Amino acid sequence: FRNNVLVASTDMHEVSTNKWLLSLADGKPSNERDAELNELSCVHKIGIFILSKDFMELGSRYNHDRSGCAPIIFKNEESLNITLSNAAGRIGKISHLRDVQRFILQHEFQQNRDMDVSNGAVIVADFDLQSWPSPQEINDRAGKVLKGTHDAFCSNGVVIKGKDKKYYDTFATIMLPDSFLMKLEKRLFPGPYENETKMFIRSDRKSSISQEQIWKMFHKFGRKCSTGTVSVRSCFGGLAVYRADVYLKSDCTYQLDRDFIDARDINTVMRYANKKEGRPCEHVVLHECFRSTNPKFHIAVDHDMVTVLKSN
Repeated sequence: FRNNVLVASTDMHEVSTNKWLLSLADGKPSNERDAELNELSCVHKIGIFILSKDFMELGSRYNHDRSGCAPIIFKNEESLNITLSNAAGRIGKISHLRDVQRFILQHEFQQNRDMDVSNGAVIVADFDLQSWPSPQEINDRAGKVLKGTHDAFCSNGVVIKGKDKKYYDTFATIMLPDSFLMKLEKRLFPGPYENETKMFIRSDRKSSISQEQIWKMFHKFGRKCSTGTVSVRSCFGGLAVYRADVYLKSDCTYQLDRDFIDARDINTVMRYANKKEGRPCEHVVLHECFRSTNPKFHIAVDHDMVTVLKSN
């Protein structure tokens, strides 16, 4: 799958870019998502690389003259000769596909002389979110991550029910220094861990911090910080923006070996596994690897970069 997928798919009139958005998709883009992709590509010069399970029919907006736009590339698993085993489980399959995208983009930065990984940004986005931040906001964060002291920003992802907003991505979120936001009852190892801060230890008891309170916390303390962010150990929230030279590190992956998972060693990244999947979130795996190779790895939740999983 490293066979110049991006180069071979790029229209000769499109522009090379150091900014890329990567996403995995199950279905055809909505009209709203179509418009967002087109604006990201043509207005903000952000390349789009979508990997889907099946063939994805492109909207008519992609058939116009794309001179001056960054590439929009759709590939399916069959076209890249990807075969996934059901035994890998949901997170195992997603991890494999995210690594495919990373390796392809890594190869592109290495082969394309017009691209500079040290001046690049990578946006990783869940395609099925009800709403993303605006294309302008996404582009602003790509510029911000290159100019500031952070290696990555995560969105403040919410589920909205009436007037209530709940922070939803507790599986991917670890507070500093080491507090896993998943409830004790849902963890593979259900007890509190060493170094966890008491206020962040969540359980079914009413006294524990709620998802509504978590969202408000990120919003409140983010507003007070000059960068608009709250530093964490890991996060995602449906959309994250990384420095390309950090995200494309060749010695880190989203995946875990089956033997490693089956060993269930609480002294490893497996302490962040949940009962349902029997393994950690793929974003936690990647971020812990970044941290192990660079103790100064700096990631934060951006209080004002809001994604919506669903609302009613």
